[in-house]
Amino acid sequence: MRKSIVAFLVFAFICLQWCFAETINDLEINSRSVYMVNLDNGQVMLDKNSDKKMEPASLTKIMTSLVVLENCKDIKNEKVTVEDDSLFYEIRREGGANLALKTGETFTVEDLLYATMLHSACDAAELLAYHFGGGDVDAFVEMMNARAAEIGAKDTLFRNPHGLDADGHVTTAYDMYLITREALKNTQFSEIISHTSYIIPETEKSGERNVKYRVELVNKASANYYRYAMGIKTGFTDLAGRCLVTMAKKEDASYLLVLMGANLDGEPAPIKTYGDATRLFEYVFNAYSLVDVAGSGEKLAQTQLAFDATNKKTIDLVARDRICLLLPHGVTADMTQAVYEYRKDITLPLMTGQEVGTVSYMYDGEKIAEFVLLSGTDVYDTMPDGELKYYPAEGFNTLTFWKTFFVICAVLCIIGILHILRNKGKKRARRNAPPVRKRNLDK
Repeated sequence: MRKSIVAFLVFAFICLQWCFAETINDLEINSRSVYMVNLDNGQVMLDKNSDKKMEPASLTKIMTSLVVLENCKDIKNEKVTVEDDSLFYEIRREGGANLALKTGETFTVEDLLYATMLHSACDAAELLAYHFGGGDVDAFVEMMNARAAEIGAKDTLFRNPHGLDADGHVTTAYDMYLITREALKNTQFSEIISHTSYIIPETEKSGERNVKYRVELVNKASANYYRYAMGIKTGFTDLAGRCLVTMAKKEDASYLLVLMGANLDGEPAPIKTYGDATRLFEYVFNAYSLVDVAGSGEKLAQTQLAFDATNKKTIDLVARDRICLLLPHGVTADMTQAVYEYRKDITLPLMTGQEVGTVSYMYDGEKIAEFVLLSGTDVYDTMPDGELKYYPAEGFNTLTFWKTFFVICAVLCIIGILHILRNKGKKRARRNAPPVRKRNLDK
């Protein structure tokens, strides 16, 4: 009996622990604004004030680098000369990080990009803006803003290419995610941020400069080192506080994290973005697994489309991209619910590979990921005019049901155990009680 009770208690404890375990929202996060996304399927892991406009500090340089890379044909061979180092007067006056570039020095665009991204050199960013803006830094800043708008960063306005505080120079954590995601598509940008140091050759005015990555997460000698981190960009000004855009990859899961507005309480150390990043990365790596559902081009289901009840056409639904879900350890894909949505503007003929809708996956009552569906069938027939209707494949498959089931089981187990213990206590009390003498009422 004791073994049975222990087994029941263990089962109940596991169920309740699963249902009421610590979540990512329970973690101690110091940054004022946070946006964290799984890059494998676009699943948002944490959104904390991601639409709040804030000063980005040197996170600005991600946009600067992207615009330069998109407007330079050969970064290794295109040369840039410092015509007048008074261009950097304001940067030096404000105390911005710099390489002390001198009039007459010549560099490659590649040299200046490494200085901008690794060392966060404001004068290197300013010189690149001057060069690619045709001698007009403001013209380059307009290019930055136009590109940001194209990406979808609607709450972003840049006033300079380096990120020192300026009136109206703002962005959001969500916008910085969009900008960084776009920059990571550029192979040269990804190559630059994969290095921890870079040597700029000597010039007639200076010796060689060894620029090192300021993202301490990738510095093995730093107390903030995190072995799964992949750099990207730090930022700091008095108004912006500590900011960080970083990535981490472990096994087959990758995350992009934007942190803004840490250390705004005036505390100079430690840099709290690093602690925030490590806690968040450790949580997702330890709590979630990437579960494959279907590969690119794989058939998911079938549906029927029709213009009337008698004239229906069956089509295969095919995944455009790899479908993978980020789920808590132990949770399988068949414990989620797939919700299909179809476009209403489809006309015939319908060709294989044509986009027909989306499939969303629900976990614990929330949408965790959405993927594009393609037709896997050619339909050449014509149909009468009318409203297009769908008859989607349906199925009951939701984690909420299982979670409720396990909670009920756990509660019933506890009630049962308490009842058993109570009955055993009563029996023991009766066994240990002194015998009751019966009174002889006939006397």
